[in-house]
Amino acid sequence: MTRAALLVPAAGSSARMRRGGACVQKKEYLPLTSRQPGVCLLSEILVRALEARSFFLVVVTVPAGEVAYAESQVACDSRLSAFPSRTRPVILYVPGAHTRSASVRAGLDAMATHAPDVVLVHDGARPFVSVALIHSVLEATCRYGAAVPVIEATDTPKGVAADGSIETHLIRSRVRLAQTPQGFCYASLCAAHHRAATDGEQYTDDSELYARYGGTVHVCAGERSNVKITYPEDLEQRASEPALTRGISVLPCTEEGALRVGLGTDMHALCAGRPLILAGIHIPSEKGAQGHSDADVLAHASIDALLGAAGLGDIGTFFPSCDGRWKDAHSCALLRHTWQLVRAACWQLVNLDAVVCLEQPALHPFREAMRASLAQALDTHVTRVFVKAKTAERLGPVGSGAAVTAQVVVLLKKI
Repeated sequence: MTRAALLVPAAGSSARMRRGGACVQKKEYLPLTSRQPGVCLLSEILVRALEARSFFLVVVTVPAGEVAYAESQVACDSRLSAFPSRTRPVILYVPGAHTRSASVRAGLDAMATHAPDVVLVHDGARPFVSVALIHSVLEATCRYGAAVPVIEATDTPKGVAADGSIETHLIRSRVRLAQTPQGFCYASLCAAHHRAATDGEQYTDDSELYARYGGTVHVCAGERSNVKITYPEDLEQRASEPALTRGISVLPCTEEGALRVGLGTDMHALCAGRPLILAGIHIPSEKGAQGHSDADVLAHASIDALLGAAGLGDIGTFFPSCDGRWKDAHSCALLRHTWQLVRAACWQLVNLDAVVCLEQPALHPFREAMRASLAQALDTHVTRVFVKAKTAERLGPVGSGAAVTAQVVVLLKKI
């Protein structure tokens, strides 16, 4: 398995975020919105990095003397503590330098003892990166050795001389705008940075430096939503939008008291030799459900319903079946983690209603235990949770005893 690390350069001075000559707070610590206390640009990046579940190590470079302050600002985001410690990457804060290249080099050096295979470098001022884009860049990096996400230019670009006159008319169809994260073979990027350290040149991104000293850089599709916060109006414009796009939305829903419905379904084949687990309760049965984890259809459907209602994704986003970390996992533990994420996004559970369809054994004797288990995982009173059991009247795969299904509906209220 590829060992991937993330480097977030955040040691700049934020000079362009000044208003009328007055300094504002360093932009990486600025709040994204007043509706989510504690969420700043830097913490949003870290949440999305953890959500991607692709990194064993994250290094953040900050101004010299600000390590403790940066840690305290990020710690205000309660969503970060909701990620299980066993799946959370090591997060290091290290002093940066006066230039971007020198700060990246300091971050790379801090990774040396951890020996990653690849590293993704992501600007500390791009909080809207999606999990899908992280995965796309990582995949392209593993394939080509170096990859950069780009988007097409919509305005016509011109090369301008020192005197302000146009000297080059660039062909727009061949121009692309580079974004981050930019991915590289770790050893190659380290070598390129150390060679560039003494050449006296200024590089605006790592792909330019790598192309000079490392090798060919390939491109993959970027996202227009992955904007960089450079000027105050950039953040103001994003905050005024009704919704953000992928990943954990910064403004998933802002109106207090708003109601959202989520629907989750799951189905697993039954076979001999497997335990039958529903809502974390062991059901005595000749057959159990097949699956990567404990194949708890009721917990899985509940996870999808919660994530859907909150607009945070689905079970595959957080617990993909291709990830060995979830092999034989207890699904109620995953449900508890999911609820922590939903609650951190300012949602309250109104009620959960579930139907389990299983031909045999009869589930009525276990209904109250299943209700209590779900209520415990969701940190709510059992009266807010109900579970019904049905058969398929011997119809279809459930009726033949070959499968078990669950359907769950949840109602969430914004708080």
